[in-house]
Amino acid sequence: MTHRPDVERLFLVQHGVADVTQLYAAGVGRRTVSRWLHDEVVVPMLPGVVRTPAAPETFWARAMAVQLHTAPYGFLMGGTAGRMRGMRDMPWRRIYASVPWRGGRSKLPAWVSRRGSNWLSDDDVEVVNGFRIERPLPMLLSLADRLNQFSFESAAEDAWHLQLITPEEARAYLESVRRSGRHGVSVMEKWLLKTGDRQRPMASKFEIKVLGAVRKAGLPEPEKQHPLTLQSGETIHVDLAWPDVMLGIEPGASWWHGGDLKQSKDQARSRAANAVGWELMFFDERALADMATVTSEIVSTYAVRRRLFGGTG
Repeated sequence: MTHRPDVERLFLVQHGVADVTQLYAAGVGRRTVSRWLHDEVVVPMLPGVVRTPAAPETFWARAMAVQLHTAPYGFLMGGTAGRMRGMRDMPWRRIYASVPWRGGRSKLPAWVSRRGSNWLSDDDVEVVNGFRIERPLPMLLSLADRLNQFSFESAAEDAWHLQLITPEEARAYLESVRRSGRHGVSVMEKWLLKTGDRQRPMASKFEIKVLGAVRKAGLPEPEKQHPLTLQSGETIHVDLAWPDVMLGIEPGASWWHGGDLKQSKDQARSRAANAVGWELMFFDERALADMATVTSEIVSTYAVRRRLFGGTG
């Protein structure tokens, strides 16, 4: 290593990377830094940023390297901020950053996505675990800029589940930035229309996919997270429900429903719902491989329930 405990601590707290200006500020001469690079005591990571070979090139190391490269004005955004906040299905190879147009420094490798902007504000940024990242609401709009409608809705529901945002907050934020020229507004608006007055987030990406399938099949719009009171007095929330025919859909996901105990819990939930006249249909995420069959089963069961309740289905 560098044989400088202070410098080694700097690398340690920054996930194995450092900006060369930080090394100069610590008293390391330019010739010494050049020698370290020649001897591979440190290796180039980004222009002006180096990494110690003892530290692997992880997501966190890449994120820190980009942060140092875009300092002092840049910050990490979109999917990178989402991953740091624990959101699912966020990218880890590519790092997303935003900098003022005046903040660009040089050409970067393909794993960095840098967006220049004139609207940046410190109000959009907070420091989390040493990283400057977008606050949740600007992050949500950044995701809407990049993702398709389905992927964005999955991400938005996940952010809601993690209590990073609520639809009410998102609506207010969208109104405040509508005139700023941001992209992704229509994508975010479509999701907000679908949330309606729902009080709980949808459980999983599978649930969102099932919802899209039943809409395409022409079934009436189901209620989301419908409250159902059981004989015990407990109130459960059915993922997708048609209360008029007392039919509910539970697209299962171990991430939401609890791993190894899921099957027995689902069976108990089904028996309790049957006792108050409801039918619940459960689908494991493996059913994603055959959505046509899932949709057919739901449509058929809905038709049966519709006839049972005196409809024409």
